[in-house]
Amino acid sequence: MKNILLIGAGSDIAIEFAENNHNEFNIYGVSRTEKLLKLKDIFSVKDYSPTECNEAVNWYIKKSLSLDILIIANGFGKSGKIGAIPLEKIESMTNTNLLVPYYFLHHTASIFQKQQFGHVIVLGSVAGIKYAPNFAMYSATKFALRALVEAYRNEIQEFSVKTTNIQPGFIDTKFWDEFGPNDNKFKFKKNASVNVTEVADTIKYVIDSTNDTNHVINEITCRSVYQER
Repeated sequence: MKNILLIGAGSDIAIEFAENNHNEFNIYGVSRTEKLLKLKDIFSVKDYSPTECNEAVNWYIKKSLSLDILIIANGFGKSGKIGAIPLEKIESMTNTNLLVPYYFLHHTASIFQKQQFGHVIVLGSVAGIKYAPNFAMYSATKFALRALVEAYRNEIQEFSVKTTNIQPGFIDTKFWDEFGPNDNKFKFKKNASVNVTEVADTIKYVIDSTNDTNHVINEITCRSVYQER
């Protein structure tokens, strides 16, 4: 049974993935909440500081387990024009969407280099492919995340480690609670959103499609047929 380290285990997508697949994988989580019942164990963090991220990886290393799959599922967004978004929200988006993934890629790189196998799956966003109005900084962090994952792919491939950037469109989750009422129209127009089960199933599909082969899906987009952007 493969071992998964799931970062952002308290997100809707991560919870759904663990709920649906805990009998097939040993899933260990890192999260701000400890109320997650479908995990083998959990490391609780306060704010995903660089120190906490390092401690979380060391916590996993001490279990003497292989790191077969690393899933990074953190995400935070705030809508608004560039001159209107509070600077603390800019900092939160940059930290959650870009720096936290970087910290975990950084701290787990030596594990993958030593064991000479593994699969890193990062949840990005369609906003990292095409900018949407009023989502300037959110899109910027997701564009940067896409570049980071591609750079990591190039650096880690000599160690037989696979990488995948999953880029969902609008998802019907509490993520939208952080956006203004005018932005919520995107997910309801003509059913222009997917649900968390569909995105969690995409993660499982990516894992299954790369088992015991050199093949890997480096990027995959999943969104409603009715999403405009």
